[in-house]
Amino acid sequence: KKKLLNNQAIRVFTGSKLPQGTKTVLLQENIKKINQNFIFNKSKKFTVGQYIRVKGLDFRLNTKIISKQKEINSRDLALLFSANVKRIKVYKKPTVVLIASGDELIISDKNRNKGSVYASSLFMLDALIGISGATCVSKEIIKDKKYLIMSALKKASLSDIIITTGGVSVGKKDLIRSSLKDLGFREKFWKIDMKPGKPMLYGILNNKPVFSLPGNPVSSYVCFLIFILPYIYKKLNINKKLIIKTAYLENKIFPSNERNSYSRGVYHISKDKFYVKTVSNQDSSLLNTLSEANCLVYIPKGSNSIAIGKEIEILILPELH
Repeated sequence: KKKLLNNQAIRVFTGSKLPQGTKTVLLQENIKKINQNFIFNKSKKFTVGQYIRVKGLDFRLNTKIISKQKEINSRDLALLFSANVKRIKVYKKPTVVLIASGDELIISDKNRNKGSVYASSLFMLDALIGISGATCVSKEIIKDKKYLIMSALKKASLSDIIITTGGVSVGKKDLIRSSLKDLGFREKFWKIDMKPGKPMLYGILNNKPVFSLPGNPVSSYVCFLIFILPYIYKKLNINKKLIIKTAYLENKIFPSNERNSYSRGVYHISKDKFYVKTVSNQDSSLLNTLSEANCLVYIPKGSNSIAIGKEIEILILPELH
């Protein structure tokens, strides 16, 4: 509350409100106090106004600090709180029910026997849902029994989005599609011109979108990235798109001619140019190569062998995804 006059100083602490008349702040380590006098070390340079954070330095009254359609992060939260903004309007996170279908699927060793498979896709998709901005409210493994599948799907239709993995192809125990149809499912498409991911199914159940992904983990990952992630962004009104770049191929590849394909690859940047190499084994059950990859290499169907040095499109795997 004091007022400083010329040639006067007062001791303050970090975060203090400064007295009227303050022209600069000097560091304590450059000062000696003798009796009641402050002695400044003249060999230490200073400027008028240093270490003073004036009103409005960060933002001013009635100015915009966060734009519409921005995905709020931890830095934005700090800014909002510093401006005493306690409530903001946001889009509701869509709720997702995740169902994995298969008698062979297990989570713990308690139910393990010959032929058991750990339900890796279930937990991978759960993580993808959370990172994408939606909320997985339920995830479970359903045995290959039609009445169990129908019951789970009916309950799942209370959520905003239904995602299933497995049981969507043409095998005897692939019961997802027929179960959905028995519940009044409006099918939009089944089987896509893409590798991996051919058996993917999409449609509407009780006015809720259903994305039925293949059981192979790589297939379900690629389908999530290309179909579900953009859908969630749209639902949240987030202005985000998949990142596609042009890269120079570093190894010769022999693509499948029957479908458009997305191969796992590893890219790097040198002198502002992208270079990419596909991983050696593209089997859609291999998670080791998916973990190793940082992009998907797009190869249009009908392509013959693609030589080293050719330009090719790559889809950058999103950060944390």
